[in-house]
Amino acid sequence: MEGAVLVSACISPGEKAVMRAAYEQGAKMIVLVENGFSPYWKPQGKQFDACHAGNLLLVAPWPHHNDRRPITREQCLQLNELAQKIVDEKKPTQPLAEHLE
Repeated sequence: MEGAVLVSACISPGEKAVMRAAYEQGAKMIVLVENGFSPYWKPQGKQFDACHAGNLLLVAPWPHHNDRRPITREQCLQLNELAQKIVDEKKPTQPLAEHLE
């Protein structure tokens, strides 16, 4: 997979399993997450190491929330749409966040 970057929201169990296996092999990946990041949050442990090595980029298109919320079907569709836009060959004409409005 030299030169490849995996992009996923890791929603389904299958997606999670593939990304976990690739992560353990040191693959480069972009992971889209539903819950944004608080101002002082940073990845911990292996995630921190992977980010530091340039192998992992975590992206959250929405702001952080402290309450526990189930992800909605609409959010899943939006995350998958964003993942597709990231891997599209065409360069976006507007910031990625605007694609979710």
